[in-house]
Amino acid sequence: MLKVLLNHDLYNRWCWLENIKAVSYYCADSRLEENQFLDAQVRRSARQAVDALSKVDHFIAEHFHIHTINDKEMMQLHPYLRDSEDEERRTRYEQYAGELDALAAGAWTAYRLYRATVRDRLKV
Repeated sequence: MLKVLLNHDLYNRWCWLENIKAVSYYCADSRLEENQFLDAQVRRSARQAVDALSKVDHFIAEHFHIHTINDKEMMQLHPYLRDSEDEERRTRYEQYAGELDALAAGAWTAYRLYRATVRDRLKV
């Protein structure tokens, strides 16, 4: 789900509400004391991944709008800016799109680093 969300859905400027909610819950759960890792390297990489995912989550909360499609809730990046006749509004949309791309790429990189760190630390 995370790979599709970060590398496909958000690249196309939309996501399912249930998917971003899952990311939000994951971030909140990961910050709980009982979910902290004893290994400092894993803990650091996990924190970086959660921080990057939280930035994506916050961006979506601020800049996406909910639409219902076939009884499923979908979120889109400022559709009224994208479709505007006003050049300034379309430019603002492109700025938001660029920011979203950077956040999604950063989150995907941080998550892959976290997974690699866990894999490397678990090797015996």
